[in-house]
Amino acid sequence: MLALNVKIGFNEKKLQRQLLRHVAKIISRRLVKMMPRVETKIKFVVERAILNSPEALSLTGPLEVLNRELGVENASGKLQIIIQRWLEGIKITAKQIRVSSNNTLSGGLTIRGIKNSEVLGMDEASFISVNGFVVPWLEYLLLRGNEVVNREYEFNLVIGQGRNKSGIMIKNGVYQVPAEFAGTKENNFLTRSLDSIEPKIGQILRDEFLR
Repeated sequence: MLALNVKIGFNEKKLQRQLLRHVAKIISRRLVKMMPRVETKIKFVVERAILNSPEALSLTGPLEVLNRELGVENASGKLQIIIQRWLEGIKITAKQIRVSSNNTLSGGLTIRGIKNSEVLGMDEASFISVNGFVVPWLEYLLLRGNEVVNREYEFNLVIGQGRNKSGIMIKNGVYQVPAEFAGTKENNFLTRSLDSIEPKIGQILRDEFLR
């Protein structure tokens, strides 16, 4: 009887890398395909989060604090235009999945927004007061929440008077945004709205990837 000894070469690391490359291609194709749906859903969630934020509700609600004190006429319409500009600035791109030297996968989706300066310069972000002063109300909410924004006037609640018929600014006082609505560059109603929907965004990504 003739005996044969056969040795089969098996390179586990090489096989693992080949499998990872195959998986990376599948994931990359999947990300590109799901990206338009993801962008639409994320923009919808962002819009609802901003509109339902305490600041937006107070700004647009009749006789609410910010509606009275800031006196932004047609606040609801102006805020909607500003939000649409924010949404237009959201760009979601798929970064190709690659296999690194230590056999791990890297890449995925990148979500970018626009800078505050692009929104603060919009006509809707400010108005001219009855005394001829520029009132950058959006800047007050986004960046200057801890500052005294008016060192000569304070708000006085007088129903039937003022831009929104719910109060006027009177001299010999100071005014700053109420503490519960105060915003800074790192912490304002936009950033708080986005932070609140992180779990929803994660769920959107999972659902669409497994769809």
